[in-house]
Amino acid sequence: MQKTLTIEASKIVSALVILISLLTFFLIPNTIMKYGYMPDDDAMRHVAKVISHKDWNQILVLRSDIKLDPSLGWHKFLGFIYNFTDVDAKGLLCFCVISLFFLFCVTPIPVIRRPEAWLLALIVMGIMPTTEFYLFDRILRGRPYIVTMAVILAMGFLWPKLNDKKSYLKTAGIMVALIAVSTYLHSSWYLFAIPIACFFIARQWRAGIALSVSAIIGISIGAIFTCHPFIFLTQTLRHLFLALGTHKTQAELVTEFRAGAASTLAIGAIFLMLIWRRTRGSQNLKISRDPIFMMTVLCMALGCLTRRIWFDLGRPAFCVWMTLEFQEYLESIMERDSLKRILLVVVLAVTLMTLVATDPENRWSANHPLMALSPEKTELALWIPEDGGIVYSDSMEIFYQTFYKFPKAKWRYIFGFEAGLMPPEDLAILRNIQSSNRAVASFEPWVRKMRPADRLILPDTSNNVQFIHNLEWLNTLRGVWIGRLPRKK
Repeated sequence: MQKTLTIEASKIVSALVILISLLTFFLIPNTIMKYGYMPDDDAMRHVAKVISHKDWNQILVLRSDIKLDPSLGWHKFLGFIYNFTDVDAKGLLCFCVISLFFLFCVTPIPVIRRPEAWLLALIVMGIMPTTEFYLFDRILRGRPYIVTMAVILAMGFLWPKLNDKKSYLKTAGIMVALIAVSTYLHSSWYLFAIPIACFFIARQWRAGIALSVSAIIGISIGAIFTCHPFIFLTQTLRHLFLALGTHKTQAELVTEFRAGAASTLAIGAIFLMLIWRRTRGSQNLKISRDPIFMMTVLCMALGCLTRRIWFDLGRPAFCVWMTLEFQEYLESIMERDSLKRILLVVVLAVTLMTLVATDPENRWSANHPLMALSPEKTELALWIPEDGGIVYSDSMEIFYQTFYKFPKAKWRYIFGFEAGLMPPEDLAILRNIQSSNRAVASFEPWVRKMRPADRLILPDTSNNVQFIHNLEWLNTLRGVWIGRLPRKK
């Protein structure tokens, strides 16, 4: 009888811990969105693409070998949500931010014994300064790479079951499904080569082989769901080369693709965890055999080549490793049915909410991009691009904001979300603009190509944009200049 009561108490306590955790993960992004926060990059163009009901060649001036939407699966999924709910652009953007944040945070809950350990790991990430090591800005971007980050979390917690004869087939099947979903929604299937390599580095041969086979099957299934598997796989690799292989300097890359420096705070946190692990006599897997620890270290090193590897693979692995260490400690000091668990999870939930969902120095409320072409005066309507025109610009922000504001507009953009997708001639012009620090003369090849329907739209940071010859200019009062061919009097 006593044993039965203990089991029931344990279930009740665990259910309350899970409920409080889930509520916290739901409240954080909803609170942040109420500040007016909206991501200012790719989430905007994903939403606009869905609302536009257009192919990319109707939106961008593309190079001739781009045959397939690079984010086909994600756009089909968002299209279903958009058509099913009939939300507007802001509502769809909110859905992306809230649902993907929740997905990342909730992924470990079904597969760990102590959810409070996961909350504690997130708090460690939350106290890192935003300038060097902030996970939460990354997972509030509303972009499909967060799906892959969640799959890395699941892989980190589930992989030991691949060594269990009773559960390895079920676990391998789960990994196949997760990798297939990630491949279809995010497209960057090649990233799974890094975590799989870490299993072999850690000499986890059985798990490494099982994950390799699961990845091959999962990637194949995800590619088949696009209905163009060969084009999808080859174009994805070509896109990777175009994104990373057409620049001369780091400044020409988007911020997340640039080389990074190993985080001193992360290194310090790892050393402190190792010392604490040793002093308490941890029974967890030895470091040299732990593929998740190896992934943390390897991704930190590879982040010095391109910081996105650390952002999207290394930090989730680091979270998994910390969670397992915290879980072992919490289980050693607190019984599963202890009411102290409820008190602890409440304290952790409030702490996490305070660290992440508050708005010191307007960190969330200030992140609300002003639409470049939102008119303060009626004359701006005469300066927006005309039907059939092309927007020339060296700024991704101009594309994101204008496309989001005018998703159904009948003009195209010369530079969108990736420079490598541009026709080679225009890419060369863009690189010359970037390498010359936006010298006035570097814009002239685009000016010579312009027609009356076209516009040259530039941020005010461009040097003396109003002195670019043969155009008349309007300052939108939002830090943006619009140039067009002179109108006949």
